Amino acid sequence: LCEVESMDKMSDGDTIFDINILPNRAHDLLNHQGVAQELSALLDIEYKSPVDMYKIPTSKPTSLEVKIENDKCRRYMGRIVRNVKVGPSPERVVKHLESVGQKSTNIVMFDCGNPTHVFDAKKVGSTIRIKEKKRKKKVSLLGGEEKDLKETDLVITDGEDNVLAIAGVKGGTRAEVDENTADIILEVANFDPVTVRKTGRGMGLFTDAIKRFENDLSPVRAEYA
Repeated sequence: LCEVESMDKMSDGDTIFDINILPNRAHDLLNHQGVAQELSALLDIEYKSPVDMYKIPTSKPTSLEVKIENDKCRRYMGRIVRNVKVGPSPERVVKHLESVGQKSTNIVMFDCGNPTHVFDAKKVGSTIRIKEKKRKKKVSLLGGEEKDLKETDLVITDGEDNVLAIAGVKGGTRAEVDENTADIILEVANFDPVTVRKTGRGMGLFTDAIKRFENDLSPVRAEYA
């Protein structure tokens, strides 16, 4: 399976396992469900999928149009959630993230392996496009960085060609969620691993999303995420 580098017993009785996931298993074991499924097979015990635990409302028609204009985007899914309230995460979420050494990050990614991203729906408008940037341009990223885009970099844009995110790499500030956000777009996608790796290395970026996508993450995971 993989090497267990350490085991730390916590005061609440829980145990944290520090597991070294090798590159040849990064596509399926860099998440809790992947490890659980592997243990289920090795130990011959039942794996209980958490899918039934989630109550997902029926999707309603929306005017948002998604245009995949490059085959380096292998799958793109989204859902609009309206009337949200931006605030601190629930205590259970904070504790969950702290248990895996994180303060603020993508809890879905650690659960099932597929990175997700959130846009402020009002800032996006009516169209999302996944395309190569045909001209050089600077883009402001979350966290304050500014990077130069090449003509071959795969990006997520709105209908007016404003860059919302670098596909599989990092989100931009154009449609960043803030305290005034009321409606959000949840993005769950899958991108060509070679493209993501080249773009990330070219920009000197190494994110959790890049780590997943560059190891050829299965597009099947997007639907669950």
